[in-house]
Amino acid sequence: MTSCTKIKEDFWSIIQEMETHIPDFVVDPNKHFLRNRKLNFETMLKMTLLLEGRSINGEIDEFFDSNLTMPSASAFCQQRAKLLPDAFKYIFDKFNVQYSHNPTYQGYRLLACDGSEYLFFPDKNQVEYHVSCNAYAIVNAIHVNAMYDLLGHRYVDAVLQPRRKKSDNRAFCTMIDRLAMPEEQKVIFIADRGYEGYNQLVHIHKKNMYFLIRVKDHPKNGILTSFCYPAEPEFDCVYPLTFTRSCSIQKEYSSSRVYKRISTAHVYDYMDELDRQDYDLDLRVVRIHIGN
Repeated sequence: MTSCTKIKEDFWSIIQEMETHIPDFVVDPNKHFLRNRKLNFETMLKMTLLLEGRSINGEIDEFFDSNLTMPSASAFCQQRAKLLPDAFKYIFDKFNVQYSHNPTYQGYRLLACDGSEYLFFPDKNQVEYHVSCNAYAIVNAIHVNAMYDLLGHRYVDAVLQPRRKKSDNRAFCTMIDRLAMPEEQKVIFIADRGYEGYNQLVHIHKKNMYFLIRVKDHPKNGILTSFCYPAEPEFDCVYPLTFTRSCSIQKEYSSSRVYKRISTAHVYDYMDELDRQDYDLDLRVVRIHIGN
């Protein structure tokens, strides 16, 4: 068991190491963070990571312990604008490398994906982030999809999208593809409704991994519309599924597999492969009766 003090020391050591190559993390390497200021590179990263949702003046007052020589809110905003987002991505990745132990459940690593939205001060030039609160007010919002290691108790990846361009399915596929795992290690991706989709299932299947995704239990929409599943409150069935571009009805009726035609209107990243041959995937569908 690693102590909280040790984890914190390792975390701050990443920032100290970054100071040896500051130009990689600032907007203008020839100008920014070259002078020794109260709000230097290390202080700015620490302050930004420790923000607790108060006003900027309140955050500065807390960080500098109400020191009479503490910097102004304007100085903080100017210094923060000099940092590249890559600086925080570097800290995130570096920390995960330091704590790369991946505990498993019966040999499977459990990774859960979900999304959330965060509001920030509106900027009229950032139209893709605009969200209407009511008829008179607009705020900016960013949509975050994050992958969380349930047993390792840490986030392993995240995708940030403008609110108006959000796509949970695209973000999910991106994180699946970015996950670097040893071939012998097994993973189960866990997700809620909203992440169901044939494209995501194929992305996982091609990496020889597994999934547990809640889907819509409705005959008119969702990925189960092609299946004739039982009406019982509980069942556990395996359906041999085949993705195809073919429109041959004869082909479908002469097989015991469930055929799903994929048109160019569908989001399917392996369309070129599907033009050459069908893709088979055995899908296990489970319905569990729960209380109200």
